[in-house]
Amino acid sequence: PRPTRERPEPGPDDGVDFDDDGADAVTDPGDDPEPFYALKTPEQYARDAGTPVPRTKKYFQYRTLADIVSHYPVRAGSKPDAVAREKKLRAAFAHFVGGMLDQLPHRRWTPRQAAAHPFLAGGQHVGWAPPRDPRAEERRLLQRRRVPSRPVSMDASDPGLRRRPSG
Repeated sequence: PRPTRERPEPGPDDGVDFDDDGADAVTDPGDDPEPFYALKTPEQYARDAGTPVPRTKKYFQYRTLADIVSHYPVRAGSKPDAVAREKKLRAAFAHFVGGMLDQLPHRRWTPRQAAAHPFLAGGQHVGWAPPRDPRAEERRLLQRRRVPSRPVSMDASDPGLRRRPSG
């Protein structure tokens, strides 16, 4: 059996918040009205928990969807023309999936735009742009009206502060 450890009570300055469920992997800097929680790095958690740094699994050598799809092995013994056709089909697939999974709502394709993609018809995506869709235009307009996500600074030395011209 593993020995059990008593958890120390958090001090006022350590920034660790222990919940009833033992979730101590987040920090709480300050007592703001709306608390801000940030995940600890594996090194910070290991230091605070007194454990070795966990090795994370690396599932893919490549970081982008297009790289993962294009570098997936081609069937052994395929003819060169079949390999070239497979590469083009994979590029079209990565373009198709990337357009549907874009994190920015105003750039993400609507279902109507995705249905018009040449990948679904077996064609090539080179030079293809999604057709106009009123829903996509509506998303773009809504995105422009959104309030900025970072707090607005009132410090005159902040380069992000914009002043209206007087007059």
